[in-house]
Amino acid sequence: MPDWSRRRALQAVGTVTAVALAGCTGGGDTADPPTRRHGDPVTDYDLLQVRDPDATQLFWRGDRETADGRVGGGYEYVDSESTLDGLSFASDSDAAADLSAFAFATDFDERSVLLLARQVAECYEAEFRGVWRDDDGLETAFCQQLRPADESCSREREDAFGVALRVPFADAEFTSFGSHWSGDCGPKPVGIDEGRNAGSGGGGDA
Repeated sequence: MPDWSRRRALQAVGTVTAVALAGCTGGGDTADPPTRRHGDPVTDYDLLQVRDPDATQLFWRGDRETADGRVGGGYEYVDSESTLDGLSFASDSDAAADLSAFAFATDFDERSVLLLARQVAECYEAEFRGVWRDDDGLETAFCQQLRPADESCSREREDAFGVALRVPFADAEFTSFGSHWSGDCGPKPVGIDEGRNAGSGGGGDA
């Protein structure tokens, strides 16, 4: 398929369909505007977002062919070097290498890392919105919006999108993890401040 601009995308599918596309890149997405999540907001975090148009899977545990979750998706909570040693990162992806380097730079006596990955439509930007902690787990929030009108993209393509989130606690016995995706990149959810952003890797802005 030839590349197309956001302007052409809007002309072709209209605003309503564009919002629907934002919710079709993964199971369970919603188009609700971001709001305060359950639990307490975590503000002292380090964040890395990466994107790879060629990779199908950025990291996995065990055999790649039998890794849990659909291709390109999943999460791992890493609270020790031994847990991290059990993960594999795609050797042919700069984005995966960036995630690996970020995770291995963690002081696991003080902090831990949540790794997430999924597919995101090429014509959409993905933005981290915040992270919350409750007694037994972590919840993250993201949003998607169309790329600027002067950036070309293909409506048929998806990129591998990965996030490494270094959080300020270790030895947490978490049993649940959630991720909320919205089609509205409005104001930040209540109670969320910016953490330290390690930037974007593996092919530019997320």
